Amino acid sequence: MTCGDCGKEFETWANQPERYCSPSCKGRAARLRRPKDYKKTQDKICPQCGEAFRGQPSSTYCSRSCVSVGSWANGRRKARPKTHDRVNYRLVKDYGITRAEYDDMLEAQGGGCAICGAPMRDSTRMRLCVDHCHNTGKVRGLLCGHCNRGLGSFGDSLAMLDKARAYLLAYQ
Repeated sequence: MTCGDCGKEFETWANQPERYCSPSCKGRAARLRRPKDYKKTQDKICPQCGEAFRGQPSSTYCSRSCVSVGSWANGRRKARPKTHDRVNYRLVKDYGITRAEYDDMLEAQGGGCAICGAPMRDSTRMRLCVDHCHNTGKVRGLLCGHCNRGLGSFGDSLAMLDKARAYLLAYQ
């Protein structure tokens, strides 16, 4: 058989006809078939920030940050709440309570976890978890991460918690 790129004669194996004698000839032929504007950059203006940039024919924005802001601004996604409203937004969306109700629950619990009493830290990363019934969605209280994961590990089952308590008492 004759190579479609260099014209050299070669043999094919296992009854599978190849058009090229080597991977380099195959790659060279593929590069020649590409459109003329492949990998050609163009001078463009970013619609988000107005900055001039050089980009591929298919690119619209100058950077990833402009892409994400532009997609929010163009209404492709729901509007993101402002930074100071995000905590309240998640509380209302996920649990149906406001930040004020969260703060009231925290004060009623003495400023800490409803089970172990661990205090809430000041940083936003160490907020207490909103414990809720997965069947009804009703909020039960605020728990630290350890207690929340512990209840979740037992599947909120009182029978399993009783068995775990009996097990611990047996080995005291």
